[in-house]
Amino acid sequence: QLHIAGHRDVDGFKIDTHDAPVCEAVWALYAQAAQRFAAAATLLERDDAIPPLPELIAELDRARAIAARREAA
Repeated sequence: QLHIAGHRDVDGFKIDTHDAPVCEAVWALYAQAAQRFAAAATLLERDDAIPPLPELIAELDRARAIAARREAA
């Protein structure tokens, strides 16, 4: 299972907080991992600060689009 989530930068460290949007670097890493582990399910983690539903659905749609590219390959 692949987990994607937002983070916070604290004193030079990236803390996996699940309270922010997924950043571009994580999306890029997810795309690479999705190609390598095509059978893996994906979990979008936004449990510490749940955003408005349209924002959450937009992130979910982005994850689905990346997963669809791996399935088409």
